[in-house]
Amino acid sequence: MYNEKTSTFKNFITNQATRMDNGILKDLNQELESPKDYFYNVEDGQFSFNFSHEFLLGKEGEVVSVTEPFADVNEIYILYIEDHYVECIGNVERTFPKNMKEHIDQKLYAIARHES
Repeated sequence: MYNEKTSTFKNFITNQATRMDNGILKDLNQELESPKDYFYNVEDGQFSFNFSHEFLLGKEGEVVSVTEPFADVNEIYILYIEDHYVECIGNVERTFPKNMKEHIDQKLYAIARHES
């Protein structure tokens, strides 16, 4: 028995499932092609620098050691992480946040600075 409404609905569901599968495959392919290195931006006045690392050195709000040969600092504070971008504070000319309020204030300031 052929029912036009049922057939149309089945076609719609099949098309949606195909689109979803294609979207998932596209996302997986992009993920495989995209670089896995994390880009670290360390702000520390005139001693600011960037480097890449193949994995995260820590979590937001943590102080971690840096062993980059060109870095003037030996510790950095992770201010925030967005995808493969890591915003940090160095310890040459700047001080690390002492509490959560300072952390959030500095994080919001850095995000606003990057958006403008």
